[in-house]
Amino acid sequence: MAKKNNGIKYWLGKIHLWGGLVSGIVVFIVSITGCLFVFEEEIRDLTLRKYRFVEPSKSARVSLATIETEAKRAFPDKKIDQVRVFSDATRAVIVKLADAKAKPAKGNKEEKEYRKEAFGFNPYTGALLGRYNLEYDFMHLVEDTHKSLLLGETGKWIIKINVVVFLVMLLSGLYLWWPRKRNQRRFAFTVNFKSKFQVLNYSLHNVLGFYFLLPLFVITMTGIWWAIKPVQKITYAALGQKMPEQKKTISIYQPGKVFSPDDALSSVALAYGGWKEAHINFAKNDKETIKVNLKYPYQIYKKSNVFEFDQYSGAVLKTELFKDYSTADKLKHSNRDLHTGQNFGFAGKLLAFIASLFAASLPVTGFLIWYQRKYKKVSKKVSSAKKNQLAMA
Repeated sequence: MAKKNNGIKYWLGKIHLWGGLVSGIVVFIVSITGCLFVFEEEIRDLTLRKYRFVEPSKSARVSLATIETEAKRAFPDKKIDQVRVFSDATRAVIVKLADAKAKPAKGNKEEKEYRKEAFGFNPYTGALLGRYNLEYDFMHLVEDTHKSLLLGETGKWIIKINVVVFLVMLLSGLYLWWPRKRNQRRFAFTVNFKSKFQVLNYSLHNVLGFYFLLPLFVITMTGIWWAIKPVQKITYAALGQKMPEQKKTISIYQPGKVFSPDDALSSVALAYGGWKEAHINFAKNDKETIKVNLKYPYQIYKKSNVFEFDQYSGAVLKTELFKDYSTADKLKHSNRDLHTGQNFGFAGKLLAFIASLFAASLPVTGFLIWYQRKYKKVSKKVSSAKKNQLAMA
């Protein structure tokens, strides 16, 4: 009796096969860039060390206003976009500058994304340490490739589709791997490195796929959170919590009044102490607010206190404190570190690195399995045809 090919395993096998063939190249690129991005900070500390670190000094640090003055004096054709200040005595002050003549994007009310450059300043002297273009920063290139394949909005849509396909691949792979007979279990959990290449390749794809299933599932689900925004709303709704509204605050122009970014930082730095770094976003135009983001040490989820100030009166227009985080907020702020393994220290990052590297191998081993099976079938047909020709001769 001919074997029926309409069972669940058959159709999941087809989905797994064609999903892998179609998404293979994207999976490989995203996984390789993901490997590198796991150690983003370590790589940047190495490649951009002269901009990010200074020799600690016993002298007092210069004010933010002094850094602002030095930046404007050195680059009069630029405007300050953001300043980053660190509590670590060895860290430089990072200033991000942008073109002062940014024009509105055609057909868009918001300002066009303009080129930003980063500059390191000595926090004890105010001296300029150097500059680097964020557009050509290696890790920026890696991140952009990981999120959009360097294809802009089209690439982001490809990533959105691909991450869902990869989730289907993981779940269908688990079903196809599952040992249904007792004599299959030994081969399902072990890799025989002495076996022939075809068998070894199959084992590497299936057996290691099972062992890396959990970390890859976490990486995929956190990737879906980023790529597909409605998932965030669904998560908040499932937990019975309201997603924070992104209301845009504006400054009300008042002649003769100026509340500087230095004033903004000073007003909250001591009252909300214990922070390890502060990001101060300058107002880009006469309606925007000054934003101060104080970032604190954390273990599971990122802790930030965020404040928005009227750039004229100094009134606090918006406050977000980590002590008020809901359960869904905590999931949101832990998502990135779950994605990179940082939540579990160096061991977690190393696991995420190895899991991503293995994910990059899946399209390769999967393609070889498909090719070997197809080639083997063709070889058998050719061999059988030759035998028939010889028999007829």
